[in-house]
Amino acid sequence: MCKGIYDPIPCELFIDIVIGISSVASKTATTIRFLIDTGARETMISAADATRLGFSFHDWRYWWQPVLNNTPLPRAKKDASGVGGKLKLYELENTYITIISDTNAVKERHTEHMDIVYVASPEYEHESLMGMDLLKRFKLLVDPSVLLVDLTRIEDLGPEYFVENL
Repeated sequence: MCKGIYDPIPCELFIDIVIGISSVASKTATTIRFLIDTGARETMISAADATRLGFSFHDWRYWWQPVLNNTPLPRAKKDASGVGGKLKLYELENTYITIISDTNAVKERHTEHMDIVYVASPEYEHESLMGMDLLKRFKLLVDPSVLLVDLTRIEDLGPEYFVENL
């Protein structure tokens, strides 16, 4: 079980997640606060959080493209669209997302493999989003009385993941 935060004023759910990019040394893994967004299909890292992970953004023919280890990320085949319009996305492949669980006396590191996580272009100035591609692997319970969110892994549902005791 992984714990998150329920913020009742704007009625939002958050969870802190450690992102580990397989092509980058583990020392660059960074904790990012994700908004749990049941309306988003894919998990997306904001440009601000991508910068904290070691990305830079380069102007490439009138748009800003994320670059990691001198390699530009490929443009996604689709854009994100919502109330605010369309947003360019870039594909970050082979990523590990780790949620630290600290419930009662048990502390665990829960790691999920993601084939693709998207990185947003800099015009998106909001939180990183935990989309349904990751969220569908969990049961979600919101307890407003203690302002907490619980995520429990659905064990028989793929893809690759592992849990370690800390």
